[in-house]
Amino acid sequence: MNKRDGKHIGQVVGQLAYGWNSVQFISSAKTGNRATAAVSTLGYPGLLDGGLILQRTDGPSYLIKVPCPDPQDNGDALNIWQGSNFTPGSSGGPWIVNFSSVSPVFSEGANAGKQSTPRTVIGVTSWGSEGPNAIKDNYSSRFGQNAEYPQAKYDNPSRGAGNIAALLTTLCNSAAGGGLAGSYEANGWCN
Repeated sequence: MNKRDGKHIGQVVGQLAYGWNSVQFISSAKTGNRATAAVSTLGYPGLLDGGLILQRTDGPSYLIKVPCPDPQDNGDALNIWQGSNFTPGSSGGPWIVNFSSVSPVFSEGANAGKQSTPRTVIGVTSWGSEGPNAIKDNYSSRFGQNAEYPQAKYDNPSRGAGNIAALLTTLCNSAAGGGLAGSYEANGWCN
């Protein structure tokens, strides 16, 4: 939890932003009016290089509703789907829109189109195919509020909506530890 020259590690080496409520997803007749985004996923799938090397996949991803197995819930969960050969071991890896190492310089009137903050995490690998020869389905629980569960209103304007806001609020209100007094927020980690 130490700082270097008074700065947090993300201020020194760079950091990813996070977005919620399906940022960057666009519906188009070209995709059958399905909400689609170009997404990069990172992880350590166990069936690729023994899970020892960071893997990356890039491709179209779609918002889909997945039936909720709990009969107490009266709806489906909105997830993000991407076909890739990520297998167990990938869980928790980021799903990123606008992932690039260097922003390009556009010429001849070209522009980035509809773009939010570069390198924005919109979810994490949650579940998917397990077998080496199974259909390559991978899913992310998107960051955001699911309208299907109105009783779960935990939005925080400074931290997002739904699950990401709840997670960050819990973390920021937690005791910092590491010899620091107060919460993570009191120590400047949640700005």
